[in-house]
Amino acid sequence: MIQAVGWDLDDTLYDRNLPYLAVYQYMEENVIETGIGFETFNYFYQMNSDIEFRRYTDGQASVDQYRNNRVLMTYAQFGFTIKKQDAILFNQKYEEAKEDIVLRPGAKDCLDLLQKAGLKQFLLTNGPAQQAHKVDLLGLEDYFDDKNIFISSQMGAAKPASEIFQKVEEALELNSATTLYIGDNYEADMKGASNAGWQGLFLNVHDKSVEDVSDKIIICKDMDDIYKSLISKLEEKK
Repeated sequence: MIQAVGWDLDDTLYDRNLPYLAVYQYMEENVIETGIGFETFNYFYQMNSDIEFRRYTDGQASVDQYRNNRVLMTYAQFGFTIKKQDAILFNQKYEEAKEDIVLRPGAKDCLDLLQKAGLKQFLLTNGPAQQAHKVDLLGLEDYFDDKNIFISSQMGAAKPASEIFQKVEEALELNSATTLYIGDNYEADMKGASNAGWQGLFLNVHDKSVEDVSDKIIICKDMDDIYKSLISKLEEKK
């Protein structure tokens, strides 16, 4: 049984790889040609981004340092030295490409399903305050407003810390046992939600292998799977 559903944002409601692919192609064509395939480059870039984001949330780096260091580190791992100005350019191009983000196919159907069922929906995302702008870009105003958008940089904690899930519970007066969270990152989203007593739908778009899956977590490969799982959860409510 579920009464409230929370959504992750990046790589869940939209495909974060698409704007990064545009940036990667720009850099290869105009700044430095590495010859590294996008999937390989992006794998290490996202890994470095997670590392630097943790430093940022721990107060060890500014938001600019976090953004620039993840770029510099990634190129360095492949034996390429780029200037700080190139890292700044990388991030500028990402901000431009990000303006063209769109919902994943099937995401709107899931949002509409929950809205028609009368369930409370909210966003819980790691990142800087600018995450809120993506709500506008994706046309999500009908589903989320300021009261049900939670961004880690504004909350003093980041997923998977139990603290951030507890703060959402308190703000929205949720019952942990009837709260469901949907996300693409098993460590941050699913383990965090499970530790908070929430149920979870793991959108495994990166085809990650996971072990010791909690019985509160259902693994889904795409939004069609998410939709079917939501239907099943709503049937439990009746």
